[in-house]
Amino acid sequence: MPTTPNGTVWTKRTATIDGVGETTFSCPDAKLSDPATPAVLFFHGAGGTSDQMVALPAFNGMRDMLLDEGLAIIEGDPLPIPFFGTGELRPGQQWCNAQSRAAYPAFHQYWAARHSAANEVRFLFGRSMGGLLALYLAAKHPSYADAAVISNSGVSTWRVGNNTPPVGSVPPVAERSTSRHFTKEVLFGAWGVSDFASLDAALADADVLPELWPEGVFAGREVAFQYGTADTTAPWFPRGGEAVLERWSSSLGALSRVDRLEGGMHGGSPSSYQQVPEVRAFVREVLGEAPIPPAPTVYHRVIAHATAIGGKLHRLT
Repeated sequence: MPTTPNGTVWTKRTATIDGVGETTFSCPDAKLSDPATPAVLFFHGAGGTSDQMVALPAFNGMRDMLLDEGLAIIEGDPLPIPFFGTGELRPGQQWCNAQSRAAYPAFHQYWAARHSAANEVRFLFGRSMGGLLALYLAAKHPSYADAAVISNSGVSTWRVGNNTPPVGSVPPVAERSTSRHFTKEVLFGAWGVSDFASLDAALADADVLPELWPEGVFAGREVAFQYGTADTTAPWFPRGGEAVLERWSSSLGALSRVDRLEGGMHGGSPSSYQQVPEVRAFVREVLGEAPIPPAPTVYHRVIAHATAIGGKLHRLT
């Protein structure tokens, strides 16, 4: 039975839902039957798996913290997409398409029907690509109208800049670092289109462009962003939260926050995977719990100076 370093015993459960995808539910054993257990619905990054939060070593600290705080974790991976041009099926690359927008609520409902701890999703946690889906469900799905959002190096806009074409439709340059996941083969496959004009129209029709949502879309809601200043995959601007935060900041809830990690990268070390204390503080504030007190300061008073000679202490004067 897995146990966190702080002694929380937990169990990982997996399932395959026909026509939907694979899903994982991880919960402290002591909380499994408690309907008051707050749950996290986690959305993995590009190329991620149905158990990224609990299985990816880089996320071990985050996983253990959430479980120690008494939260249940729901995650999954919708059905793979056909890679544009070859038809090869690619898991973990859904990019907020219709399939993924339906799959994650289905994952939630699947586990809620079986375990009381999965009933109430209090946090939508998006990592990288998953940031788009976390924002979408928070804004558009009635089941998550009160959920707080955690965007961990999350992609928050499809654009390479305000009001410019979708990412992938322009050549990658230093200011617009385009990762391998922002390619037409992936995006066209995820959205079932064959050119960028069609992709642009599909994104607009599906209303999945956070940068175009009303300024008050998250009025009174709690949203936390974590990002690294050296992240070139989902940089704070233009792909991270800066562009959308400019529109929303005046109406967000009082607990909303932006935590910046100097020198933090998208992966590796240091990175936003490791911004565990910041996420813990946000979770505790949203749940109305007392913050973790700082470590006590220990003072040592020097009462004498001595040296050891021949196994004996001799006082120095």
